[in-house]
Amino acid sequence: MDSPLFLPLSLFTLLETRRDFRLVRLAPILVLFVFLSPVCLQDTMSANGYSESVQGLQEAAKLKRAALVGNGHSNGHSNGDSNGATNGHSNGATNGRSNGCSSPTTNTRSSPAERPAIPAQLQFRPRLSTRKFPRDFSKIPKGTDYGQGRDGELNRRLEDARITFLEQDLERILLRAADLKKNIVFTTALIAGDCVIMDVLSRLGLLEKIPVIFIDTFHLFPETIEFLREVEEYYGFKAKYYHAADAETQEEFQEKYGLEFHQGDVGTYDRVCKVEPLQRALKDFSYDCWINGRRRDMGGLRSNLPVFEDTKLNPLAFWTFEDCWSYLRKYEVPYHPLHDIGFSSIGDLHSTKRVDLEKWMTYGGERSGRFQGMTNKDGSAKTECGIHTEIKKDKPSASAQQQPTLQEKQS
Repeated sequence: MDSPLFLPLSLFTLLETRRDFRLVRLAPILVLFVFLSPVCLQDTMSANGYSESVQGLQEAAKLKRAALVGNGHSNGHSNGDSNGATNGHSNGATNGRSNGCSSPTTNTRSSPAERPAIPAQLQFRPRLSTRKFPRDFSKIPKGTDYGQGRDGELNRRLEDARITFLEQDLERILLRAADLKKNIVFTTALIAGDCVIMDVLSRLGLLEKIPVIFIDTFHLFPETIEFLREVEEYYGFKAKYYHAADAETQEEFQEKYGLEFHQGDVGTYDRVCKVEPLQRALKDFSYDCWINGRRRDMGGLRSNLPVFEDTKLNPLAFWTFEDCWSYLRKYEVPYHPLHDIGFSSIGDLHSTKRVDLEKWMTYGGERSGRFQGMTNKDGSAKTECGIHTEIKKDKPSASAQQQPTLQEKQS
């Protein structure tokens, strides 16, 4: 009775008995329907799982976050490890976030050709569905038309040489910063460029020394939180979690601000959920160098970025989105699962949309799905979340003011 074949086979037997051969022909179709309907349903749910309905997305996020609470991630983001390492998210009201987490592995610098394999205990073990998010790069578009035959071979060689140069240059920039600066931090949103920086920092052994700051807006995709946990395990570090100052969990935040807080004043939302938490993090670490993943090809206010920008360091400024993916492919670096279903850039649930694959590698294409239809107070189109437009106006910490800038030391 529990077999999925019971109903169609019973119908087939009944129709055969009555010799209604016109209807008998329908039985195989019913059998196929029984087998395929669960698959079709699952694929439909996968395709529509991130519909544009903010209410539906929020409900999905709430359910998944509730599950994460049981795993010790939310409400303090305790890792439950035997070493008792804290990740800076709990007890923030009293101790200003712990910053004593270091990687259990030791990395040494190596040339690209000699890059060591990641230890077996740190191999990538995805928690997320590999069927829905294969993360084998098959869903990621390529921007270059390499051509055929000799042309294709030459174009690929040139691209390989370019990526090798870029990654060597990135290593030099990061090592130079580590040599010149005392209090470096790295902020990550786990998008493609951030994954490049994370990988290189790990290879250089700098994740042991540089805090990785992660801002939880309480409006992120649940997959972002899960992916960070995977990245922490993969590279063997613990991120420093920051969030709105007056709420320790998403539930507390919603009780205080309501479910529709993000639909109100955009500037207020950015200040409460993004700007203030990051300002607090930068103050906690008395930073004099802030590594971030902004690039010129993102367009907008980022179109003329330098690498060295006072206390900010933009090591990927001259990279392209395609360069980032070429690097990730080259070393099979884990990337955000939502890239596999059409999101070129990932931010908050309510302000992030899919982008057509043909547009991904075009100028400004990566962030074209962010803040669509949203405007700033002055009526201009919103292209930034406020972190870089607001915090860059702040004065550096006292220790940073006493030190020459990276540009000065370079010269």
